[in-house]
Amino acid sequence: MKYLLLGFIRLYQIFLSPKEGLLKNFYFFPAHCRFENEESCSVYAYNAIKNFGAFKGLKLALIRFGRCSGFIK
Repeated sequence: MKYLLLGFIRLYQIFLSPKEGLLKNFYFFPAHCRFENEESCSVYAYNAIKNFGAFKGLKLALIRFGRCSGFIK
């Protein structure tokens, strides 16, 4: 499960990431992140899952994504 999630995140980073992905030129809106001086959410998720395992790492990544995108205030 852990390696499957890491693979999905890596595919996202390579192809779909608004900052570094291959399709970054096709986005209509510029990439923005609340944590601009820190690592991106996908890098954070990758490291959290790698270090803490699939379930706790995914939980930490979802919390981070929620804070970054404004769902949690």
